[in-house]
Amino acid sequence: DPLPEIFPKMRAVVAAHSTVLLESVLAGVPTVYFTAGLPIFRVYGQQSEMVKQVEGGAHSFADDVPSLVEALRTRRPPEKDFMMHHYAFDGRSAERLAEAVRHLVKA
Repeated sequence: DPLPEIFPKMRAVVAAHSTVLLESVLAGVPTVYFTAGLPIFRVYGQQSEMVKQVEGGAHSFADDVPSLVEALRTRRPPEKDFMMHHYAFDGRSAERLAEAVRHLVKA
């Protein structure tokens, strides 16, 4: 089933580095960024937009099973305002990327 059809049935989404987290935030589903204690996710998450998203309230964070249980127990709706302020969800990303490439080619 397509995710937009599944989101209304979900109580939470748990994932490590997936665009599903972004899509679920936009759908208003509580999200948990779960690193499972794996260094690759912890290090990558610290070097990526995930830190800003967690700090901005878009996702809860869990690094191990006890913190995952707590994040799910205390789940809350995501702060969509943070995402809308920092990201463009207007369906024009391919157009912006093409424009950036054209600009780079001309430079």
